[in-house]
Amino acid sequence: MSIQVISSLLVVSLATVPTLLFGQGESQEAQLVVVGHGKVLADPDQAAVELGVTKRAHTARTAQEQINQTVQLIISALSDLKIEEKDIRTSRVQLHPVYDSGSRQSPATPEIVAYEATYSLSIQVSDLSQVGTVIDLALEAGANQLRGVRYELREESQFRQQALEKAVQDASAKAEVLANASGVQIVRIIEILEGVSTARPIEQRNVRMMAMAAESMQADTAVLPGQLTVGAGVTLRFEVA
Repeated sequence: MSIQVISSLLVVSLATVPTLLFGQGESQEAQLVVVGHGKVLADPDQAAVELGVTKRAHTARTAQEQINQTVQLIISALSDLKIEEKDIRTSRVQLHPVYDSGSRQSPATPEIVAYEATYSLSIQVSDLSQVGTVIDLALEAGANQLRGVRYELREESQFRQQALEKAVQDASAKAEVLANASGVQIVRIIEILEGVSTARPIEQRNVRMMAMAAESMQADTAVLPGQLTVGAGVTLRFEVA
């Protein structure tokens, strides 16, 4: 069974509506183009905790030294949870002067009153039950910024395949409805195009408030992972008669 070359150019995106095309001449068959979508829910099996440390001092060296000391304390505290250094990644390092906003000197030469250093960490946690404990230990060790928690999947392939299967089923069902409504019959599938698959991570940005509230009540930070949505899209081109 051969697939004929189509002389007209057809551009299809995931947002494209179903299309019924009729060829000009006996050499070209009528075609139906349908887009299908599928998604599955999956339980995350790992998390990335985004933490940071900010220090301010009169000299740049002192600010950086304070940062280094605090980071080492955080790493040491997390080692008690069997979190190794390979699971801790530096995501940002910054050092900048702090100027006196109320200085009466010329704006061209503002006075430097301090230096501020910032160090951001991304901590990979494979045991989701430890996410709250990781946050608490890091804050106790000196972290003063908590940017959020991102839940992820180690292996997405099986869930992507399931989403693709649902996308094909969705497109096929749409094609049957459209063919019946248009008074044509589906002969065969001419082409299958896979769209962009997505695995939407769960990001919890209000964790900082949760951690602060837990600290004030001397309780552990409670973090609930929820589920991830893995989506896929396909475009099916049918020959119809």
